[in-house]
Amino acid sequence: MSGSTSGVRVSSRKSVLVAGVGDEAHDDLVCSLVDSGFEVASARTDTQVLRFLAEASFQLLIVDGELPKTGGLGLLQEVRKRGVQTPAALVSDGAAMAAEERKIRELGIARAKPVDRKAILAKVRQMGA
Repeated sequence: MSGSTSGVRVSSRKSVLVAGVGDEAHDDLVCSLVDSGFEVASARTDTQVLRFLAEASFQLLIVDGELPKTGGLGLLQEVRKRGVQTPAALVSDGAAMAAEERKIRELGIARAKPVDRKAILAKVRQMGA
């Protein structure tokens, strides 16, 4: 089953969890992934992300750096503390995250903004999701 879901029955070999603030870039990315055949779960809060990860596995996490409450980097730190080692990309403003570069490298995540949908889709395919 391909498509976007807010449920957690995602178990496809091509499943991606996208966490974002729900702006146009987030929605465009979700649509592009779905149109490319990926099964996508979309979360708007860190609580939703953690719930999805507790109930399903994903091949890739794409997280907005401006996620409310903990921010994208804080969320990814929490995800790693919980033992989830799913590959992750942090979509963030370069200037805002420059001070956090060391933490980003330690977590083993990619960082990019503005969102280049073609580049992200190519990377997702390359990662085998």
